[in-house]
Amino acid sequence: GRRPPAGGRAVIGVASDLRGSIRMACFFNGRETTSDEEVEEVLLGSPNRSDPDDNVDIKAILNSFRQDNLETGSTFTVIARRRYVLRSACAALSKTYFGWHKEPSVEFVSEMAADYGGPRREFFRLLMLEVQSSLGIFEGRPGELLFFSYDLQALDQNKFYTAGKLTAWSIIHNGPGLRCLNNSLFALMCNQMVDLTNLDLGLLPIESDDQSKIDQIKTCSTEEDLETVKQVCGDWIAGCGVPTVYTANLQDLPRVLNRVVAHFIFHRVASMIQQFTAGMNSCGRFWDLVKSYWRQFVPVFTHTGEKLTRHKLLSLFIKARSEEGSNRWEMEESTLYLFEDWLLAIEEGVVDFKFEELLIFLTGADCLPPLGFPDRCSINFYDQEPGVKRIPFASTCSLSVSPQGDHAASTDLDLFLRQRETDSIISTFYGLYSARISSHSSIIGGKISSATTLSSLLLRYLMNVEVQGL
Repeated sequence: GRRPPAGGRAVIGVASDLRGSIRMACFFNGRETTSDEEVEEVLLGSPNRSDPDDNVDIKAILNSFRQDNLETGSTFTVIARRRYVLRSACAALSKTYFGWHKEPSVEFVSEMAADYGGPRREFFRLLMLEVQSSLGIFEGRPGELLFFSYDLQALDQNKFYTAGKLTAWSIIHNGPGLRCLNNSLFALMCNQMVDLTNLDLGLLPIESDDQSKIDQIKTCSTEEDLETVKQVCGDWIAGCGVPTVYTANLQDLPRVLNRVVAHFIFHRVASMIQQFTAGMNSCGRFWDLVKSYWRQFVPVFTHTGEKLTRHKLLSLFIKARSEEGSNRWEMEESTLYLFEDWLLAIEEGVVDFKFEELLIFLTGADCLPPLGFPDRCSINFYDQEPGVKRIPFASTCSLSVSPQGDHAASTDLDLFLRQRETDSIISTFYGLYSARISSHSSIIGGKISSATTLSSLLLRYLMNVEVQGL
């Protein structure tokens, strides 16, 4: 038999000859094939599994989509509550004036804000976290990549559709994707051939009895084992969509195992996956785009992207420095030294802090966006006023951070660098207590001008009131 060339078109026809017998003919590129072997070869070669151009990066793909689908200059305001971001997003979707093709302008309740990028990045970050954890449509071991839940009630409530639409909305506007799907599941969703025989059975969202049966198939190595599998698990395997198990030999078992695992992670939840992808396709057929370039979108959906490192983080910065050799330049150099030393301590695990947390402080995002940031983060030094202690502050919209250029004694700063405040608003930065101050939390005359929630201690500190003990 000859395998059809890639890209060919197969047409299968069934007809009755003069003697009344049924004949199957398969026409491939105009040539008729009638032998069983040739028909099987054509059937195997017919599915069109996309082979994306690896030379096209995700930025070019998304920019092209955005250029074709987004309305330039058209915005849509989203009012969000920090504690209920998912509920706020669903409310936004229900508005008659909602449009995924419009640029979202996010306003958090009680925060005086103009969204120049920071609030939007923070909104989509929090939204994707809630989609993973609060909708109840995913299952799997905590901390591991997830699978879709077999939940008919959630299907009837269109939760999978909602999740798909929210995910597409986030990615289209340079927010994060889910970054939680199991790699093999994502490949199957994109119509790719996947070897599931070595998948960790402990990751599968199945009952222990089903897991035991799969393990029996996996460990089967003799003809005696095979007969036992057929007698004990035959009906169960057939119920998983593999009725050929009764005629299978030892060489067929890897294929049987592959299909049984695929049944649990993909085919059993096909209706849920179909609803999820339909939700994504409601935004300009975005899922079709993902399938066409599935390799480029793997990091967006599976969290297998480039890990944030010290060097990667430092490459995001540009520094507004004083004239080299001046006293201010020396002070700034000393501050930068302590900052980079702190980053090294994070990398070595000496400090209980993560690069992702620092990125949130600076940008509102916990990972590099698919399209990257609009600008590099800038470091702008400032001077302390006589008799006043000020803390470093950052703007997630302008992507800038302002540490002091004439810092305190190195020993004090080094001590501060190793402290950490775990409050959701206050974090340790440059060794001083610092508040994440976005464009919606500007500094005027050394005082905070928004309603951002701060501890009374930090608020007094920002209001230039002397705080004993710091």
